[in-house]
Parts: sequence; C-alpha cells; structure tokens
Amino acid sequence: MVQQDIRWIQRFSNYRKALAKLSQAMAIMSEQLAFNDGVDELLQEGMIQRFEYTHELAWKVMKDYAEYQGYTDIRSSRDAIRKALEMGLIDDKQWTETIEARNLTSHNHDNDVVSEEKMQSLNTPSLFD
Repeated sequence: MVQQDIRWIQRFSNYRKALAKLSQAMAIMSEQLAFNDGVDELLQEGMIQRFEYTHELAWKVMKDYAEYQGYTDIRSSRDAIRKALEMGLIDDKQWTETIEARNLTSHNHDNDVVSEEKMQSLNTPSLFD
C-alpha cells in the first residue's frame, strides 16, 4: 500500500511539471498568433505532443489516486475520468472539452494541421484544485 501511495504522489508531481510546460507552450503559441499570421508547424506539433502527454499523465494520476482510495475496477482513461467525476476531483464540462480535444489530436492521422482555433483549446485542467 505504501508503494501505491508513493506512485500516485510521484505521478502527480510529474503531471504538475507537465502542466506547467503545457501552460508555457500555450503562452508561446498565443504570442506567435498575436504577431504572425499563423503557427509554425513544428510549434504546433510540439504543442500537441505536450497536450497529449499531459492528458495521459492526468488520467493515470486519477487512476492511481482512485486505486489508492480502494477502487480497483479502473481499466481505461474513460473509467478513470468517470471515477474522478464521481469522487469530485474534476469538473465535467472542463474534462468533456479536454477529452474532445484529445480525440481531435489523436485521430488526426493524415497529418492535417489542426486549426489555430482548436490549438487554443488544447488545455488540460488542473487536478485536485
């Protein structure tokens, strides 16, 4: 049980670092949009990668924390998010938008550039606020 305790705390620490980096990337992207006509493709790909990584860490923190609380039936990100909603750890509207954004980026297989409007919506809400 102690190792499980440490696991969710360590993963939460990594999540907070990733969230800070995602926020930095969003600020850079906003600045780029303010002074240029568009977003550089490399910047866009990096932003999407940071978003996906942060989203992945977020649901794994939810899973680890729920398991620490005694819930053992979590198998997927969808299960983890549902349980976190039940536990009051996250807000439904924010995470619905986050899941939609994640689906947009992960199902973009033909390397189409994600619209600038969609890029601005790539955000992962904080956990445990």
